[in-house]
Amino acid sequence: MGLEIYKNANDNILFTGGGNILKRPYDYSFCYMGMVNDTQYIKVALPDLEEMSATMFTFYNKSRDGVSAQGLNFKYANGWLHSGWHFGNNYDGGLNFSTTELSFGGNVVNQKGGLQIPDMIFISYDKNNNYQHSKGLNIASTAAPLVDRGVMEYLKLKVYNYGGREEFYYPFNQITIWDRVLSKDELRHLYNNKSLNEPLVNQGLVCYLKFDKRSEILDFSKNQDGSDMRVGVRDYSGNNYHGENMNLPAGTLQEQLDYAKENLFVIK
Repeated sequence: MGLEIYKNANDNILFTGGGNILKRPYDYSFCYMGMVNDTQYIKVALPDLEEMSATMFTFYNKSRDGVSAQGLNFKYANGWLHSGWHFGNNYDGGLNFSTTELSFGGNVVNQKGGLQIPDMIFISYDKNNNYQHSKGLNIASTAAPLVDRGVMEYLKLKVYNYGGREEFYYPFNQITIWDRVLSKDELRHLYNNKSLNEPLVNQGLVCYLKFDKRSEILDFSKNQDGSDMRVGVRDYSGNNYHGENMNLPAGTLQEQLDYAKENLFVIK
């Protein structure tokens, strides 16, 4: 029997050979996209971490030049620590600490068309304020501390865009936050884990967001007693650091949930 191609209800391509249907490789299910007006984002309240590693998977269009970025943007008392990656044929990036959140500008071109491929953003620091950052596994180190960060307040997850146009937005998925610096082997496992299986180990895993269910109505209360229900993305680490969908339209929780699921996620 030859190779036959089908599509499922979510318009994902499936392959069959010899009667066995296989999911396409690197199927990320739902990814966060946000809205064109840049007002909506995911906010994760986190504890202050003496050491930290963070990873994010993002899609970008390698076949086109342009300006777009995804950021792991951590708000501290004294400013913002962010990954600052710009994507396109000629991408650059790195690690930065500033009093304002990630921002950038430049000449933009149409990003529609071409192959969108996944890649991983990584940043970390240890208790001596030695920083590392990478796109993929090309890890660079920064020996000197950037500045005194102050106490961590929250993580802001958002697709940053120049020009406010939908075609420049690249979605992301699978956010992990750790209370230690990950080893190269652990990063390699996460990087090769594009089918979104579980992390290799859970030691020190503080927060693990993935968007297979898009948004849900979740309990954000400290005691998990149902006293603070909001619309957000589930934390699969078990620590209940759920990501809240910010700036949703006014309405009931169910109405806000319906809006988030319909408008803020795309299938990859």
